[in-house]
Amino acid sequence: MATSERNPRSRLMGLLRYTPVPLFLACLAGGVLMAGSAGIQDRAPRADGFVVLADKGSPHVVRIDLPPGWRAEYHRHTAGLFNPEGAFLGVASPASPRLFDDALQSSRPYASHEEYVRELTRRGDTVDERLTASGLVAVSRGREARGFSNRWNLPGGAEARPVTFYAHDGPSLTFLPWADAEPEAFRLFQTAEVLARDDPRADHLAVDEDAHGRKRAFWAIGETLLVLGLILLLIVAPYFAVYLEVVEASRGLPGLRRIDGPGLTPEQAAELEALRTALAGLGFREDGWFSLDNFDETHVGSWRHEEYSAVAFVLFNPLSGAFRFRFVRRFADGRVLFTSTRILDLAYPPPPGVHAQVRNPATVEQLWGWHLDGEKLFPAGGTRCEPVELYVEVARRWGRHRRDDSTWLLGVEPIGECWRMYWWRDVSLRRQVERGWTTLA
Repeated sequence: MATSERNPRSRLMGLLRYTPVPLFLACLAGGVLMAGSAGIQDRAPRADGFVVLADKGSPHVVRIDLPPGWRAEYHRHTAGLFNPEGAFLGVASPASPRLFDDALQSSRPYASHEEYVRELTRRGDTVDERLTASGLVAVSRGREARGFSNRWNLPGGAEARPVTFYAHDGPSLTFLPWADAEPEAFRLFQTAEVLARDDPRADHLAVDEDAHGRKRAFWAIGETLLVLGLILLLIVAPYFAVYLEVVEASRGLPGLRRIDGPGLTPEQAAELEALRTALAGLGFREDGWFSLDNFDETHVGSWRHEEYSAVAFVLFNPLSGAFRFRFVRRFADGRVLFTSTRILDLAYPPPPGVHAQVRNPATVEQLWGWHLDGEKLFPAGGTRCEPVELYVEVARRWGRHRRDDSTWLLGVEPIGECWRMYWWRDVSLRRQVERGWTTLA
């Protein structure tokens, strides 16, 4: 895009145009850090003292008190047990024996100790019964457990036969004892007890201070980046952009630049050509282009009417690639009527002597007809003026009207602006007068 006239532009506005991407990246980084913090496990199972085992979805857990010096390594719902010398003694896991009921076509817990023993005997398993202080315990042995040695880094080829201790009114555990450790497994089973998951004695997790420190640091940094980035991106930057645009408008758009035309894609060029053809059919001829010093550097093309004191403007937003158009006429008494397809023109009430009507969607011919109907409410006759001068005059009047209130920036209400745009859209100036929304005095 070639430029034929250059005026100094606001450095603050130029800086503001580059803030959304860094602020968005800051928000993204904050979210990633917070997600990373949530994924840091700062509580780990205790290595010694006691072991807590539970099946997935079970409301109960089994606690096993370990002898002094013993430790456990957890893998899913199992725990590998090691003695004080570091020798591997086997694996403990919770057992939930169930019987398949043909009548119900589903499995159910065993109704009694005798039913459990009878069922295992029917299947050909060897079952021993031992009497303990807490009652009768059934001991059954299964087939060799494959993959046992690989998981616990034991000598190659070593396997173990699982041993299940079943107490109908107490805990049931399966052990994979290593070598001759079955007596130790039975002694551990005798210390086991069933607890509710929320029982304080079932909490076997200890805080890892290093991991907890990293977790808190990641969360604090991420939260700060996310909250600060969102505040700057969604509140501070938009308010600052509005402030700069209003101030620049009240000063007469000092950063306005004459340009040869906007850079367009083939589709956009075809759309602009259609607008040119429509405006030419209404008697308008193209007068040139200029660029505004606002956030999106809107490009504005101006058209003069060959016989009429009206001006047409085509506004192109480089960020969205959208075209909007507007008809403007200044009358002999200084009042101005503009008719637009840009809904944002309704965000703020116009200054005294300026009247706005917006119709979207609308063709060039439809909007021109709407504009001519609005002109009937004003005295005949208008004043010819340079399109750029008229654009700057309306912008200046609008900006100064906003700044007449020293607290105008605090009065910016996005919800109220959206409400106004919703109700005033597609309402002609004639209907505004009839409803009492505006006056022409």
